Amino acid sequence: MGSGTDRIGTSLRRWTLFLMLVALMGTSCGREQPRDDLEYLTWEVCRQVRIEGMTADQVSGILIDATRHGAVMDRIEAECGHEIAAVYRDSE
Repeated sequence: MGSGTDRIGTSLRRWTLFLMLVALMGTSCGREQPRDDLEYLTWEVCRQVRIEGMTADQVSGILIDATRHGAVMDRIEAECGHEIAAVYRDSE
């Protein structure tokens, strides 16, 4: 597949992550206590990183989006830092 397809896939992942975060924030109006936003964002980023066949560029795009939320990076590193490192090692 060409780089155009890769860009579309990366863009879709970024928008999916963003929309899920917005949806999660919207659920806080319900009766139940909302989930911890950072915990959910960490889960979603790590879920995407664990998808087989992701390139280092795709992972970088996801991490760039996650850094906009500051404190989440520590949680991401603790949760799936080894998987992220493996993606970069495999791309060398």
